[in-house]
Formats: sequence, C-alpha cells, structure tokens
Amino acid sequence: AVARAADGWFSGKAAVTPEISAAANQLTAGITDPRQQAEKLYDFVSSHIAYEQILLGAGGFVPHSASAVLATGYGDCKDHVMLLEALLAAKGIASSPVLISVSPSFELPKAATPYAFNHVITYIPQFHLFVDSTAQFAPFGILPGGDTGRPVLLTSTGELMHTPVPDAVGNRISVVEKIDVSPDGNATGDSTITSQGAAAVDLRGLVSSIPASV
Repeated sequence: AVARAADGWFSGKAAVTPEISAAANQLTAGITDPRQQAEKLYDFVSSHIAYEQILLGAGGFVPHSASAVLATGYGDCKDHVMLLEALLAAKGIASSPVLISVSPSFELPKAATPYAFNHVITYIPQFHLFVDSTAQFAPFGILPGGDTGRPVLLTSTGELMHTPVPDAVGNRISVVEKIDVSPDGNATGDSTITSQGAAAVDLRGLVSSIPASV
C-alpha cells in the first residue's frame, strides 16, 4: 500500500525530456559500458546537484520533476532520485526509487505507513546496486553507514529488500604513525590514515570540513 502511494507521488516526475536526454548523452559521451554510464550519471547528480531539504505543502512526499531539478541544480532526496532515474532511463538503464529510514531502527512497523521511512535512495536492478546520490562523498556502489543494513521498500514493485551490511574486509580505517625521537627527548612525527568503504565516506566528509588554513 505504501509502495503504491509513493509510486503515485513519483509518477511522471522522472520523464525523459529532451533536456534530460541531451544531458545524459553529453555526460556519457564516448562511454558504451552501461555500468560505467550509470557511474558517470551518478557522479554528476552526486557532485553537481546540491542537497537542499525544502518542505512546502505536499513537498514532504511529492518530488519536483527531473527536468526542474536539472535546471535549478538543487533538490532533496526525492528530487535527486527522480533526476538520476531520468538520466539512467535516457541511457536505457532501469532504476527504482527506494524508501528507507536512516533512523537508528532496523525493523519496519507491522502497520503500513509512509512515516516508517524518512529518506529515498535509488536501486539499479541491472547491477543489483543501491546508491544514494545525496551522499556527496560516497563513490558509486558504496552506501554511507546510515543507509547500510536497512529494510527498504522498492516503490516500483512493492518488494521489501535490505541494503547490504558492511563487512570488515571492505570497510576499514587504518592509521600508520611515524615518530622520530631526538636525543633531547623531543619527538616529531606524522600519521597516515587510509580508509575504504562506508568508513571512507564519513572520513571524506570530515576532511572536507577542515578549513584550508588549518
């Protein structure tokens, strides 16, 4: 019931207009591999469409059209999903909006309610891949920690799924410290931090927030 309602709110918002088609073709010029095309389109939405949450009237549920989001250059999570869906569709790649909750809860209520979800991401069935273009520092194929291991609802089919759970191999942070101790007891050194997976998404965000003068 919730999927049907959301599908109605999203209906027609991801239309492939001439502007959408032209943008998709320009962004993927010279790229023939579908996954690489999808990555290029995701990168564009993630890095060029500002994430702004504006709730006016029915705006909490109904997104703007993909063409409007492309023209203005900003939107909330629903707007991001509509634009990415339209760009992918322009290249023949199907996708579905996905309702998800980024609250610290990993179970859905028994009663159907749209308020069980507070975020929208994208599922690309061709690659069995969830992506969140509002996570500016998340590479294609990597979800931020708040999106992982969550129950989700595909609005196009009504199917309940779970986003992948991070594993220790693909999600880690390592710190290597080198310290030189002089004869007088003073010490100098440096630290090298390397991260990957969801852990790297948060670290990129942290580093980007440090002023250049520091």
